[in-house]
Amino acid sequence: MSGKRGFRIGLEARLFTIVFIVAAIISTFITFHVYNREKLSAEKALADELIRAARIFASMLDPDDVARIVHEPPDSPLVGH
Repeated sequence: MSGKRGFRIGLEARLFTIVFIVAAIISTFITFHVYNREKLSAEKALADELIRAARIFASMLDPDDVARIVHEPPDSPLVGH
């Protein structure tokens, strides 16, 4: 009877180990998949916000002033610090 019990505990331990390893692999795969999807989504949202901010900033600039900045001295109020 003792031999049967040892075999049964060994079999249960192996089954538990296999189920645990499979669950860990599936969990890791899902985690990386979700992470990569969310990372791409965040990068796209950030890029969209940066483009929007650049457009807002560009709309506030006067093209004539921008062209003159190159020729202004460093202490000119047009250059700013």
